[in-house]
Amino acid sequence: MIYKAVLFDLDGTILDTSDLIISAFRHTFQKHYNSKLTSLEIHAFFGKTLRSAMEHYGPDQVEELIQTYREYSLVHHDQMTKIFSGVAKTIRALHEAGIITAIVTSKTKKTTLHGLTLFNLDQLFSGNYWCRSVSKS
Repeated sequence: MIYKAVLFDLDGTILDTSDLIISAFRHTFQKHYNSKLTSLEIHAFFGKTLRSAMEHYGPDQVEELIQTYREYSLVHHDQMTKIFSGVAKTIRALHEAGIITAIVTSKTKKTTLHGLTLFNLDQLFSGNYWCRSVSKS
């Protein structure tokens, strides 16, 4: 079977951002509530939007929580983000075979491109083939 396109999720598929996500959540809730979320509580929101997590854990300060989380993530992103083994090679092979590759994520386009650029993958994903989930975050 010949494929014309392959869609990838970003976090947990291309990029290993688990440590960054956990650290950003902990920083955010320590700063705003002087409390520490457990890894289990944080993992429950992996795959969901940042907004939905903040609405669940801090409905009284959603915008402030999102801002703190994003500021922390921006500062620590490059040091705490890794790429999964074999991913770059696979994406390059798909690209060279003429298969369209696209990212589907709830992250902002700027953050997504930053992560892809960190590992020299940005040129393998056309701007026309980037999708963001429908959400307010």
